[in-house]
Amino acid sequence: MEVAAVLAIGLAGWIFLILGVEALLGSRGGTLVRFLVSLAAVGLVIFAATVLAGAPKAELRVSPRMPLSGASGGAAVTLFFEIKNPGPELYCPRIEWEISGARSMHESDCQPWEELDPKPESVFDTKRVLLGQGQHLIKVRVTQGKASKVVSQVVEVR
Repeated sequence: MEVAAVLAIGLAGWIFLILGVEALLGSRGGTLVRFLVSLAAVGLVIFAATVLAGAPKAELRVSPRMPLSGASGGAAVTLFFEIKNPGPELYCPRIEWEISGARSMHESDCQPWEELDPKPESVFDTKRVLLGQGQHLIKVRVTQGKASKVVSQVVEVR
């Protein structure tokens, strides 16, 4: 389940609990209820920020950002793919590139996660390609065991 869904369910539970307390206390509990709702909201925001800060984040970048075709009718671009905070579930993954329908894949031979000290802050890959004029869909899929992540971006060469 996504972190956002868990947080939404948790917040809804807190609000129903607090509204139940207000119903029991009647009008005397109004200030207490507003305080508890505020406290619950602040706590959930802090919890969400903590969870999301450590979650793996995948990013695909293209350089140059707006490639222009040269005399050959194409543009050389460098694609950068990075996973920040990979954790053991996305460490040393199989990386599959799909560029306008053409696919390539590579896997690395890595040390076991438990033997690493310090743990890696990111996993990355780069690819240099020549793209013709027009729009190109770039997809990167990383897979490690049952964990998988897909990132895509459209690049237009003018």
